[in-house]
Amino acid sequence: MVGSVTHAGAWTYATTAQAVHFVVALAALWSLRGQVSAWRAAVTTQVMVLISASAIVIVGELALDMPRILASLAVTALAVAVCMPWGARGQVVSVASIITAGAVGAVVSERLPVSAFEAFAVLGVFAATVYMARILELQRRALSSEQAAVRAHAAALERSEVVFRSMFEGSSHGMARFAGDQTVLEANDALARMVGESRDDLIGRRLRDVLGDLDFSEEVLDELASGVRADYRAEHVFTGSGGDEVWTQVILNHLRSRDETVTFVVSLHDLTARKRVEQQLEAAKRAAEQAAEAKGRFLAVMSHEIRTPLNAVLGYNELLGETQLNEDQRYYVGTIEQSGRHLSSLIEDILDFSRVDAGKLELDRADVDLRAVLSETVAMFANQTRSKGISLTLDVAQDVPQLVVGDSKRLRQIATNLIGNAVKFTSTGGIEVALRALKGRKRHKLALRVTDTGIGIPKEEQSRLFDAFAQANRSVASKFGGTGLGLAIVKQLAEAMSGGVTVESVPGKGTTFEVVLKLSASKRVPRPAAPDSIDESITADPLTADPNGLPLAGLTVLVAEEDAVSRVLTARLLSELGCLCTTVANGREALDAIVDQHPAVALLDLDMPVLDGVETARRVRDEIPPDRQPVVLAIDAGGGAEASRWREAGIQACLHKPLGTERVTEAVLEALGRERESARMPEVTPSVSA
Repeated sequence: MVGSVTHAGAWTYATTAQAVHFVVALAALWSLRGQVSAWRAAVTTQVMVLISASAIVIVGELALDMPRILASLAVTALAVAVCMPWGARGQVVSVASIITAGAVGAVVSERLPVSAFEAFAVLGVFAATVYMARILELQRRALSSEQAAVRAHAAALERSEVVFRSMFEGSSHGMARFAGDQTVLEANDALARMVGESRDDLIGRRLRDVLGDLDFSEEVLDELASGVRADYRAEHVFTGSGGDEVWTQVILNHLRSRDETVTFVVSLHDLTARKRVEQQLEAAKRAAEQAAEAKGRFLAVMSHEIRTPLNAVLGYNELLGETQLNEDQRYYVGTIEQSGRHLSSLIEDILDFSRVDAGKLELDRADVDLRAVLSETVAMFANQTRSKGISLTLDVAQDVPQLVVGDSKRLRQIATNLIGNAVKFTSTGGIEVALRALKGRKRHKLALRVTDTGIGIPKEEQSRLFDAFAQANRSVASKFGGTGLGLAIVKQLAEAMSGGVTVESVPGKGTTFEVVLKLSASKRVPRPAAPDSIDESITADPLTADPNGLPLAGLTVLVAEEDAVSRVLTARLLSELGCLCTTVANGREALDAIVDQHPAVALLDLDMPVLDGVETARRVRDEIPPDRQPVVLAIDAGGGAEASRWREAGIQACLHKPLGTERVTEAVLEALGRERESARMPEVTPSVSA
């Protein structure tokens, strides 16, 4: 071994050598990070440390001290071995070999004259080396992870650009990419075909110049660029290559490139074909609605033209029936009455079906006594069932409310159609009409069942029963007659009342129709009936107290009708009931007569000239003092009057032609009673003429 050094020289040597070793080791680690294997990096580092130590020995003033050189090499190599990412096995092998080499060097050396200070300095440098190596390794790993993320992001961007480019070029929708100032940067072939220009001609132009004033606000573009809005959608129309309008759905997105530059991509989906189909459908719908409206007007006009003379025929036939007739004449009068009523019913069915089919049916909302409605309806068929030798019974359950809110006319129509069908197709046995209450939450759920012992309906025919103009088969139609509208109207009315209708039938044994209706409960407490079930309010009315039995004796009535025959007939019918009548031909004359004569009741034809019935009633309400206003009733021959319209004008009820004494009497008494109950007019004291 070469001679040793002094303590001062040892300190200088230790600090200088370890500092140089430390710098060289760090430089080696930094320069070799991620480029070579761990073993190669360790060997290279130790070689560099050995070279630096040799240089210190040669250049410096210190004497060569082999133990110190070996110790320095061992300490530096140990730091490198511990810090390098070799894995557990590589580190164990490296550290073990270095310790072994250090031990061998110490044995070979005669002594290791190192002071305590020098030992602490060596250990400090060793600790600093380990700490800095760890920091470098963590930085290396972070940098490696960041580089991997950058490479993955770049690959994703590249794939995205490939996908976008493929979609952009191959899309059947017109697409364009433009800058923030809405200058077109590129366009695809589909857009070029759409506008009738080449792709090159579109580049550099403003978007609005290419697509007919298509312009996006800065707010929309900013929201897209910042991610506040995912996309923007709208419809846009511009003039295409052929000069025709092109309907498109515009979808706007943003595109961010690798250098974070934001551009925008607009896609135009051609909706022209769909819009044309929609326009054609809308035109067809309007045409169908106009045709339906024209049909409704035609039916209303035809109804008016048919009902007006039919009203005269039936009215004068009724008056004729009250004269002295022989047996044959009474048979003729009865036949006329039956045929006329059948014709009137047929007209009513056609009009009702037309209104329901057009969605123009209005349902009244008033208090209805269901027991009374069904009792009166059943009574209408008493003579028919008696003549056929069949029974007709009515059974109303006790839990059925006496009063509900509904349309009494339409409820009566449902019952009439079902019972009429049962009577028509039953020749033996009987018919049972039953009304039952079903469980309902907010509204009363009622089931009306009409069961007969008639001919029955085959299973295969039951599905067509509720179709318009449909009957079971031709033989039934030819034998029993009918239009096939009755059950269709029942179904439509039931559905309008939030209900439905079903049928059960066995051929040869009979049929059961069930109509389920949902009706609101009435808030009015029903008036208790007298023991004989006759309403005392009617029997006690002064109008019914005429000693000659005339129900409307002395009542002053104004009749306003355009048709002279109908006008005279209505006056004759009222005169037969004891009324004192005045007749006029139009609304203006009716107003003058009301002002001059103050009639108790005014019957106004809805289709009068000059002023129609509704306008006349409105003028009566607005221009005549309340204490001089008559009870206003309307006469309708067309059947198309909207209830809301004439009610708003102050009309109490509407009578449909053909008129009869019973119908007129019932309507007038009901209107007078309702007027007095509301206390809107003084009680009418009839004056009986001498």
